[in-house]
Amino acid sequence: MQIETEGINKEIIVREKGFTAGELHQLFNRAGMNIIHLWGGTAGSWNKQVLDMDEYEIMVIAEKILQ
Repeated sequence: MQIETEGINKEIIVREKGFTAGELHQLFNRAGMNIIHLWGGTAGSWNKQVLDMDEYEIMVIAEKILQ
């Protein structure tokens, strides 16, 4: 990706990682959290819609697991 900063063109590396609902459950569980809800949507338009594999943004409601 090319960006321009202070009149100078620079090339930067952009990396992006997507997660499935199953992967999110595993990651949160490993962090000591339990997912209560996963919703799909777009910032500013959170309608608590069913999570779709094409979602770019996900809202996660989770709670800390007490031991």
